[in-house]
Amino acid sequence: MFNVTCLLLAAASAGAQFDAHYQFDFRKGQFDNQRLVPIGSGATNLVRPAADGLHFLLPRRSGKKTPPAIGIGPRSKIQGDFEITAYFEVQTWSKPQAGYGAGPTLYLTTAAKDSSAALVGRLIRADGKHVWNAYLRTGQGPDRKNVVRLFPATTKQGALRLSRTGETLTYAVAETAAGEFRTLIELPLGTDDIGMVRIGAQQSDINTPVDVLFKELVVSAQQLPGVDAPQSEPRYIPRYQPETEKSQPIETWVISILLAALAVGGGWWGYRRWRG
Repeated sequence: MFNVTCLLLAAASAGAQFDAHYQFDFRKGQFDNQRLVPIGSGATNLVRPAADGLHFLLPRRSGKKTPPAIGIGPRSKIQGDFEITAYFEVQTWSKPQAGYGAGPTLYLTTAAKDSSAALVGRLIRADGKHVWNAYLRTGQGPDRKNVVRLFPATTKQGALRLSRTGETLTYAVAETAAGEFRTLIELPLGTDDIGMVRIGAQQSDINTPVDVLFKELVVSAQQLPGVDAPQSEPRYIPRYQPETEKSQPIETWVISILLAALAVGGGWWGYRRWRG
């Protein structure tokens, strides 16, 4: 049986500031289809459960576009203060030829209309440097602001953590799976609900494959609405649109196609009546 816990906790457990907790151990080849969902184009075909954890296998690709990041995330929003931790391992690092770096990442976006995004990652850069990466994007259009900070890294395994207290987001990492966490930086995120969390692999260029292993995901928060809803109820689906792509969510395309079909059908029916 896989190790999954999703329950309301007393204040004395898992941190006094959190009331909701979700934990999943990816080892033993298990995946929580009820509470987790693939995120990103082609994610279903690029994620493989195995005895040592969940592998994200991003091969060499054709074309010229920067490969989008792929991953998985919980079927729940996150409300209030939270702490998200992902345990990873990269057995072999391949130096990318271009781009911002390749490796495991923990990424989130807020549910607000002008959503903010944050990422902490363990990357190898095109210049061969190994780094911890902290990123924050706030605002849209002319009000958009980006913050990027890089910190030296050496470990092949460890943990990535994003946590919020009030309006402050803390980026933290651990050098080993059982090691202590150290803070990289703290940045203002605000208090909006978190609409999407994604753990996954970032590919830096189309010519450099990436193999990232995730072993465990732990999410603690003041509220995780719907994460333990019965299977008979509609499930929350986090939405992800890469900023470099203008593609619409699949639900939007389906609705557009249906509306077009109805319009064509209605026009043909009117034409038949007019013809007599």
